[in-house]
Amino acid sequence: EEPSSDANLIHINFIGISPRCPQYKKIDNSVSFMFNYLHFMCNRETIIAMIGFANEVINKMKSESACETPDAPTTEAPVVSPPDSTNQDITCERIRLKVQVQLKYLGVTLNKGDRKLALWYLQDFSFLLQVKHKIGVNLNGELGNMQLMYFFDDINTNEEVRVSILENTEDSQLVTFAFETNDALYEAHFNLELSSYRILYLQEVMTELTIYFKEFETIDLIVSSTTNSTFSVAKQAVAKHLKFLYNVKVRNPILILPKNATSSEQLCADLGLISISNTFHQVDGVDVYTHKASVLALNLKSIIGEKEPFKTFMIENTQLTMTFQVPLVIPSSLPSIKVGVEIPSIGIVLNEQQFYLFFNIMEENFCDRFSSERAYQMNKEVNQRTP
Repeated sequence: EEPSSDANLIHINFIGISPRCPQYKKIDNSVSFMFNYLHFMCNRETIIAMIGFANEVINKMKSESACETPDAPTTEAPVVSPPDSTNQDITCERIRLKVQVQLKYLGVTLNKGDRKLALWYLQDFSFLLQVKHKIGVNLNGELGNMQLMYFFDDINTNEEVRVSILENTEDSQLVTFAFETNDALYEAHFNLELSSYRILYLQEVMTELTIYFKEFETIDLIVSSTTNSTFSVAKQAVAKHLKFLYNVKVRNPILILPKNATSSEQLCADLGLISISNTFHQVDGVDVYTHKASVLALNLKSIIGEKEPFKTFMIENTQLTMTFQVPLVIPSSLPSIKVGVEIPSIGIVLNEQQFYLFFNIMEENFCDRFSSERAYQMNKEVNQRTP
């Protein structure tokens, strides 16, 4: 956790140029934000106290503003800008606003009393936003790395043990994305690509983090309000465009599901290459969307043991492709929707031990309604009925 050699914590640069200026390069306003190294130490008790204090201040300000009598409205003559003689020479390449953001490191440490609970951080995040004149919006960005670590106290050694819950498994950029709208063609395009990522699911970790944030009702309201506003803006931006095309690729995410934090029994799923996209074309004179989702090289294996783990494939090199064809404009009558599923290859190997292990891990992590002993009895009954 060593800061960068650059001593500036935040660097902000704003440039505004009139089209009449000789130095004008088809960019009206340009602003850039550069954040160096930000790390927050969060103590649960302190955050709760700060939230309570903020609520009291906000409520007091609301009550005082409600008691004030509003002044009589004043009418002012509108300010009329002089006509711009250069407007006729401005081309469609003109950029009204350019925003560039770079963040080297952002980390958050969650503390619970005198114990370090979790550490979340992201590195090398940047995006570029361009609002073009009479064309649309371009947004491009990337994220270098993101990680979530949880801290346990070893009972035997009384030492702190660090476990990676979320971890990037490749040296390349973790996330790259691009969003573009074209008002002239009524089109919007979205592209997203994620590199390989390792996710370790532990039920006790999820439970403790849920309890940690349980009393942060104000934060929940802020997050939900911000999320709803963001989705509303995105929905309005997409709704006014006739065609919305997307392409999402996820390269080999790995999901590890152990029985518990100390168990050597676990399921490991390599979800393969996941691709989700759509195309726009005409079928018999009708504009339709064709949505396609495919999974290549899906593998699921069970792992038992620590020093010399015994690995057995339960699902090996499975491929799956699904297509949905939906009309762009749904008629008043029942629309014609075509669904296609293609499974060119699938390999499933599930013996009695793996069957028992699978349901045992599912029971420990997700539900108490389904007993692993019942799953074992069901498997025996199926084997007895099968010739």
